[in-house]
Order: sequence, then C-alpha cells, then structure tokens
Amino acid sequence: MSAAMPAGDYCRAIEAYLCRENGGHLVRIVGPAFQVVAAWHATGIPFGIVKQGIDRTLARDRAKPAGPVRRPVRVEFCDADVQDAFAAWRRAVGVGMAGAGDDASLPARVKAARSWARERMSCTVTSSNASRPPGIDDHRPRSSSAAFSSMSSPVSCIVVVVR
Repeated sequence: MSAAMPAGDYCRAIEAYLCRENGGHLVRIVGPAFQVVAAWHATGIPFGIVKQGIDRTLARDRAKPAGPVRRPVRVEFCDADVQDAFAAWRRAVGVGMAGAGDDASLPARVKAARSWARERMSCTVTSSNASRPPGIDDHRPRSSSAAFSSMSSPVSCIVVVVR
C-alpha cells in the first residue's frame, strides 16, 4: 500500500513499472506527472491499484491501430484509469462508505450517478398469495411451494444502498 511506501519509492516504483510496460522506453515522472503521482500517494492509492489503472490505459492504447510510430504512454494519461480503478477498489473493499465527506473528491458524474442510484434503490417489494398468478409455483420443488402457500401475510422488503 502507498501509506507504507515513502513517496520517493512510490514514484520510482511507478516509473519503473511504466517503463517496463512501455517496452523499455524511459518515462520520467517530473513536473505535472510528479504532481499526479504525488496526489495518488497523498490519496492513499495502493501501488497494485495504480498498476491496474496503467494496465487499462495501455490496453486501450494497444487496441488502437498502430501508426508509423507508437509513442510511449505517459503517466498523466493514466490518471483517469487509476482513479476509476481506485474507486472500484474502494467500493469492493468498502473503504470510506460510512463517511459523507468522501464525496468531495469525486467527479461530478460519479456524484450524479450515486444520487440517481440512491433514489432508485429505495424500493418496496410486496407479494401476497392473492397477487401471485396461478401456476407460479409449478417450477419450484414441493417443499418450497408448500412454504410459500402457507404464507398468509404479504412479504415486505426495503432495500436502501447509501454510500
């Protein structure tokens, strides 16, 4: 993880990985590229997640038709993919889900998508014996059908996802 790695080592590891993946082309992380990598380190993006983002960028670049000369991919072009990989990792691991202040660093499109999902994920599913069409239980095993037919009250379920 980047927190255990000093900023200089983190930057050199990314530089070495990008050079290897670019076919040995030397890519120095200086100026604006260093600011991007320093921001990744300050945010706490693990080196493995940075590698995933770089790999995504390189895969997309390699999918393009090759021109006369293929230029090496610079670290600045990997920023969006690294940020997306980090956001996916955070969702998968559950890091920062309880805090409301985490939304400040997210892009506007992610904030809009989250609010849209929150509105639509609040749902109530109601089922009762009277509302089930005849033959709905024909595909279930007998024990399951018997369990559902013995239910006399409607089943209510509320699903709310808040991040």
